[in-house]
Amino acid sequence: RNIRLRRYLFEQIRLSLLLKKYHLEAVHSLSYVTPLVTSIPSLVTIHDLNYEAFGHLMPLSKRLALSFFVSQSAKRANQIITDSHFSRQEILNTYQLEPHKVHVLYPGAPAEKLVDGRFPTISQELNIAPPYIIAFSSRTPNKNIHRLLQAYQLMRLKYQITHQLVLVGHLPADLPPEIQE
Repeated sequence: RNIRLRRYLFEQIRLSLLLKKYHLEAVHSLSYVTPLVTSIPSLVTIHDLNYEAFGHLMPLSKRLALSFFVSQSAKRANQIITDSHFSRQEILNTYQLEPHKVHVLYPGAPAEKLVDGRFPTISQELNIAPPYIIAFSSRTPNKNIHRLLQAYQLMRLKYQITHQLVLVGHLPADLPPEIQE
């Protein structure tokens, strides 16, 4: 909680002062919250509204802080980026925003970083060979890792794909042991 509080204090006080001090022309906040008091244009990336859908799984203080800061950031920012059309619709519906304000931009690395159609640093670090599908995992239910595994199995059976499925991050504890490796 202390780290979250320091982050919010930095974003709302220190960052606002730095923006003014250095006469910046715009600010892009990458993780849900933008300075609420600023005279320059702001762009905020709101990845999802999981604090709404899965709020019951997080501490009340976190849920309340996210609810306040994300809603205010969404309303005050000049533009919003999100990761999917689903999240875009959720943001539009929840905050009653004009559609032209919320844009879908899929996360990923620029094409010029690809070497032979892949990211060599990922495959080298994880010691995997192409072709592969990579998914970033966490223990939170919104990542829906069980459903991803079902879809992957279906793709292997129905379309005979040979891609490996690589899960990076924290895996849910209730996955079968052979997947936990």
